Amino acid sequence: MSHAAIDLRRHDAVLFDLDVVMAESARADTTRALVRQLQSLGVATAVFSTDRDVRPVLDAARIADVFPVRVDGASPVDAADRLGARPGGAVVVTASGETAAAATRGGFALVIGVGHDHRADDLRRCGADIVVVDPSEIPFRAGDLRLSEIPDALTSRHELLAVLRVRRPAVFLDFDGTLANIVSDPAKAVLVDGMAAELARLTRKCPVAVISGRDLADVQTRVGMAEIWYAGSHGFELAGPQGQYYQNPDALAAVPVLNHATRALTDRLRGVPGVLIEPKKYTVAVHYRNVAADRIDEVVATVHDVATSGEVRLRVTGGRKVVELRPDVDWDKGRALNWVLEHIHDARSLLPIYVGDDFTDEDAFDAVTANGVGIVVRSSEVGDRRSAARFAVTDPVQVRVLLQRLADRLGRDPETASAADAWMLFFDGYEPATEKLREAVCTLGNGYFATRGCAPEATAGPVHYPGTYLAGVYNRLRDERAGMEIVNESMVNAPNWLTTTFRIEGGPWFDVDAVDLLEYRQYLNLRRAVLTRQFRYRDETGRTTSVIQRRFVAMHLPHVCVLQTTIIAENWSGSVELRSAFNGAVRNTLVERYRDLAADHLVLLHSGPLSADSVLLAMQTTQSRIPVAMAARTTLLPRDRHRECTYRLHNRDGRIGHDITVDLTEGESVTFEKMVTVFTGRDHALSEPADEAARWVPSIGGFEEVLDGHALAWEHLWDRIGITLGDYRDGLRIARLHQMQLLQTVSPNTADLDVGVPARGLHGEAYRGHVFWDELFVFPVLNLRVPTLTRSLLRYRYRRLPEARRAARAAGYRGAMFPWQSGSDGREESQQLHLNPRSGRSSLTSREVRPPRGSIWQPWRGVSTCFSAASRDLKLVVIASFSIRNGRERSVRSNSRSSIADISCG
Repeated sequence: MSHAAIDLRRHDAVLFDLDVVMAESARADTTRALVRQLQSLGVATAVFSTDRDVRPVLDAARIADVFPVRVDGASPVDAADRLGARPGGAVVVTASGETAAAATRGGFALVIGVGHDHRADDLRRCGADIVVVDPSEIPFRAGDLRLSEIPDALTSRHELLAVLRVRRPAVFLDFDGTLANIVSDPAKAVLVDGMAAELARLTRKCPVAVISGRDLADVQTRVGMAEIWYAGSHGFELAGPQGQYYQNPDALAAVPVLNHATRALTDRLRGVPGVLIEPKKYTVAVHYRNVAADRIDEVVATVHDVATSGEVRLRVTGGRKVVELRPDVDWDKGRALNWVLEHIHDARSLLPIYVGDDFTDEDAFDAVTANGVGIVVRSSEVGDRRSAARFAVTDPVQVRVLLQRLADRLGRDPETASAADAWMLFFDGYEPATEKLREAVCTLGNGYFATRGCAPEATAGPVHYPGTYLAGVYNRLRDERAGMEIVNESMVNAPNWLTTTFRIEGGPWFDVDAVDLLEYRQYLNLRRAVLTRQFRYRDETGRTTSVIQRRFVAMHLPHVCVLQTTIIAENWSGSVELRSAFNGAVRNTLVERYRDLAADHLVLLHSGPLSADSVLLAMQTTQSRIPVAMAARTTLLPRDRHRECTYRLHNRDGRIGHDITVDLTEGESVTFEKMVTVFTGRDHALSEPADEAARWVPSIGGFEEVLDGHALAWEHLWDRIGITLGDYRDGLRIARLHQMQLLQTVSPNTADLDVGVPARGLHGEAYRGHVFWDELFVFPVLNLRVPTLTRSLLRYRYRRLPEARRAARAAGYRGAMFPWQSGSDGREESQQLHLNPRSGRSSLTSREVRPPRGSIWQPWRGVSTCFSAASRDLKLVVIASFSIRNGRERSVRSNSRSSIADISCG
């Protein structure tokens, strides 16, 4: 028997034979312990005897209180009736072969024998499904939630869609009660309205299969789609869209026995009004939906008796108002699901989703527990039963809505598409030599700040460089070289908010460069600006672990960034400790030729815990005195919060965070969410950055909730600036990558900031983050699409007009001399004296600035109509061209002119 265990999904009552309860002392103790455990889980229990009075025996043993229900001189069926339980959902535990036989004939769901040696053999002959020596050996399954406790798949969409971010789904569905409503006559079942259309949409985007108890030909006809995989008779017969076919040979051999059983059932149940016997190729279904309540047990008992009366035993399974006979073969819907997956290309990358309503669907839910998602369809017919499903829906109409949302998601979410998709930048494998390049390419930002695509566990070194850069946050440092003072203003590398690593059973902290990587992939979703990192590794003890990490910098919430980490224990059980922290001990050392110069731009103001799961880090730049504050809240994903976990504060050497410990068993996973807020002293409408970061971090939602708003903001941006290139996917992917990088440096969040366009964006430290004249290339993209950004960038130049005039006067020119490289205040940041780091010699630099004459006028034409009459006047500047070579200044045009024209914004 495939379900030879007390399973609270299938069994709601357990009846104990008095002989088992009153056995020798050790057995009696384990029996009573089992009884109390069952009662604590809400399972009804009773003790019975076929030939004795129970109460005096229990009183003498002083254990009468253990069994509130006691049944004297009764058969197992009578005992179940006294307990108010149906045999089809009850278990009998007995040491008597005669009682085991009576329980089998009575249609009990499970008969457990207790005995050894010759008694064990006798119990098996009499029909016991399993035999144990002691009740402590009885297999027992608990922990599954009741249907009312399972999260709703439609209202809990954030949790459900979380598992769809990395893998494309393969959708498996039951038919009756899932795609079609349950009806009195099975021959009249049809797909609910609109279901066919949603199935057709979904089939075009991912593999779809229907696994039913109906015959294969029957379910194929009722669904009517050639592109779908089908499994009939609970998976004994399967067919694929490309001609794949399978029928279970053991089930095929049992067909004559099933035919004989059909004739016997027809003869014995002829006098029961309302019973419907439905013979199928590999099963016989006996429907009692229309049978009077007082005769249902008779029908079930008859089916059980027929199952055991022949030379070849058949298996009895139950469902919604139906009991079935099938071959006694270890094959079910779960195994059918796995067979289909084995025959789909690249199935390991798929996420199996199974939707079903019946007890037989629990086998499929078990099959997807470790690597997929089960969704149960609730029904009042089965009450508040337990299920292994992770999510639930109410009825087949909600199943249709679920399929519609899946199809919609797959249509607009290319994370589930292949690496060749034009919205996906895909990296397969780990290459330390090119890791820093990959980090730059995978930078994520929102115009307010950006973070390189560095591994969260990594620190700055030859392979990795975690960098976070805040728009407009510069700091000036001084050095002395060759007797001369060198002053450099740099865009500051802010504290590393990514810092996250983990270890197993107190072992070494995870380091991607120190483990045996089995798989390693990264996906940059260009449409959503979400970076996904997925890898598997084996440690020195042989433990295999899978990790999935997703991160984004919220476009709709400029001060928020998020990291989600999922750890899966593939072949081990034990504790996992995750360290989530800020690293304030950072320097500007990405560019090799700058490393010998001063690089410490930050000093610690204060750090500390905000709550049991949140911390704060406040720093300040050393020269510009700009405060930078970050707060982080690290919690378990809502579905994991039932787990016991411990938090331990980690605060030393400029690093602050929490070490969070949870226990995992083999095959389980746990997901951590790190929600971070970032504020600086340059922000508007705040009291103080640290106070603001601390106030906001408790109120931001979870990962999925914030992701929804972030994705919507990017949809709006792509609607404005998106382009098409026909079928040129590679070219389109490259174009979209550049567009995404642009919008991460200059976005609607930039419009209210006093910042320019750094030559390298917010992606690294080359050119020290200085602003050259790259807006000239950006304006054609922005002018008619996001004109507020054009205005903002023009104002960056306008606010530095006084400094440009001062520079012109100092150089002996009239008008305004804008710098080639600028940072915070508009002064020239180009080095007048360049120190060669290899030779140690210095030389004068050469500078030439020749912006096109229309560099301001053309953008102004594009944005002038967007200004309100109340806006301040803008002065358009015609920049005097000049060059400096070898320290000598000369005018490029003899009649060089500098003119400033005042034009109203009206």
